[in-house]
Amino acid sequence: VIAPRRNQVVYAPSSGMVADLQAEQGHVVSQGQHLLTIVSHELESRIRSLSAELKELEQQKELLSLEVYDRSLIPQKNEEVTQVQAELATALKQMEQNRLKAEVPGTIYEWDEHLREGMFVAKDTVLGSIARPLDTIVHAYVPEDRVQDVAVGDEAEYYSGADFQTIKGRITNIEPIRREHLAHL
Repeated sequence: VIAPRRNQVVYAPSSGMVADLQAEQGHVVSQGQHLLTIVSHELESRIRSLSAELKELEQQKELLSLEVYDRSLIPQKNEEVTQVQAELATALKQMEQNRLKAEVPGTIYEWDEHLREGMFVAKDTVLGSIARPLDTIVHAYVPEDRVQDVAVGDEAEYYSGADFQTIKGRITNIEPIRREHLAHL
């Protein structure tokens, strides 16, 4: 099994409309490069609402501090402010997560060819994948009676019967027990 050493599956972290689309299949991207933004009007509305609520709570706190007998209510108001600040921080973090960026440098080798700006995407929709095509790892199976013939650090070559390519590298790990499922698949 040949797999990229580092791979990113690009997916929609929340539902919304595609905006600022700057990615397509075959593009070479650097780590941190902007790919697209998922615009959620519901999330934007929530942020506006929480910001207004926070402003109102701060004004209420200020008014409470003017009267001596109202000052005992300030700790309760502080708790409300802290709660709204936490909710706002969570919403802002989610908005930042909706600005999708390349987490790994490489080539966009899979991309939804129907994806367009203004299109609605559902949460967790897979949009594409990024990897370095030549930075691969080969998972090979060695017959049990030949395991003693290989060691970590040995040079290895993989010959592809399909396209007659050769991949050269070093053995980095030997699993003495056969696995049914590999972690990367």
